[in-house]
Amino acid sequence: LEFGPTAVVENARLPQPLSDPDYSRVFVTIQAPTGEGISRMAETEVSLSEVLAGLEPDDYRLRDAILSLIDDA
Repeated sequence: LEFGPTAVVENARLPQPLSDPDYSRVFVTIQAPTGEGISRMAETEVSLSEVLAGLEPDDYRLRDAILSLIDDA
């Protein structure tokens, strides 16, 4: 999971950076096969303010975003 300034830096390092990302949201990343850095990143529907307020136990959006990124790899 990436957010804030870290998401900005990681997006800039990607071979194909996300266009027009909303950095008020949480991002999921997948590590590069070489183990250095990330190879893919996706923006989730979850905002940082939602995380700070506390997500409900049955809110699976982050889990689903991670699984989707893995499935697409």
